[in-house]
Amino acid sequence: MPRFPTPTFPVTPPIAEVILEVDFSLAQGQPWNPSFVGDFFTKIQPRYPIMEPLVEQGVEFQRQGDTFVSRALPPRQRALFRPEAGGYVVQLMEGRIVLNVLPLYPGWARVRQEMGAVWETLQQALPPPEVSRLGLRYVNKFARAGVDDLLARWLHEGPYVSQAVLSAQGEFTSTQKISRSPSEVVQVILAGLPPGQDAPFGTFVFDIHCAIQASGKGMAMLDAFDNLHGKVRSIFDEAKGQALQKLMTPPAP
Repeated sequence: MPRFPTPTFPVTPPIAEVILEVDFSLAQGQPWNPSFVGDFFTKIQPRYPIMEPLVEQGVEFQRQGDTFVSRALPPRQRALFRPEAGGYVVQLMEGRIVLNVLPLYPGWARVRQEMGAVWETLQQALPPPEVSRLGLRYVNKFARAGVDDLLARWLHEGPYVSQAVLSAQGEFTSTQKISRSPSEVVQVILAGLPPGQDAPFGTFVFDIHCAIQASGKGMAMLDAFDNLHGKVRSIFDEAKGQALQKLMTPPAP
C-alpha cells in the first residue's frame, strides 16, 4: 500500500468535525451480543466515563404495485461514550465503532493515537474483531463574508468541485461521489447553509469523506488511516482557494 504524507493542519483549521469509522465482523462468524456494549464500557470507562445508550428504529419502504408500504425494522442498539471534558465521542453499535473528533482539532498525530487506543480497548472487550471497512471524514466549515460571497472565492474548480457550485448563491447542496477503485470511494459534499448566530451571512461546508474496504488489525489499521488522511488532505489542498488559505494562516506576531 502506498504511503502518503501526513502533515498537520495549521493553527487555525476550518475543521468542524473529524469522523473515523471502522466496520468490523467478529472472528469465525461469532454473532453480536448486546452485552458487548457493557463489556466495552467496563474497559473504556476510565477514559470515557459517560455512557449514553440509544435505540434506533429504522423504517423500510417496499413497493407493492403502484404504492409503497412501510415496514418497521428491528431496533438497533447504539451507545455513545464521552469523556468528562469534551474533545472526543466514541460510538459503538453492531459491526461498527466510530470516533468523533470535536473542536478544537488537536492534529492528526493525536487523533491517530486516540483511534489506536479505542481500537485496542475494543479488542480487549470483544471476541477478536476483524476490520472490513475504514472511513475518514473531515467536515470543514467557514462563514460567508457577505450576502454576495461565493464559494469561488474559497475553492478552485476541480474533480470534486464544479464551476456551477462555485457560483451558487443562497442555500445549496452538491454531492460528488467517485469510486476510485473497486475498494475505494470518495464523496465530497459542498453546501451553503442559512445564516446563524455565528454566521450572519451563512456558512459554506466542504465535507470530504474517503472510505476503503480493508483488513488488518492494530498498526495495520492505523497505517491505512494514514493513507486515508493523506488522500483527504490532497483533495483539500487541491481545492483550497485564496480566501481559505488566508483563513488558515495564523496572524503575524
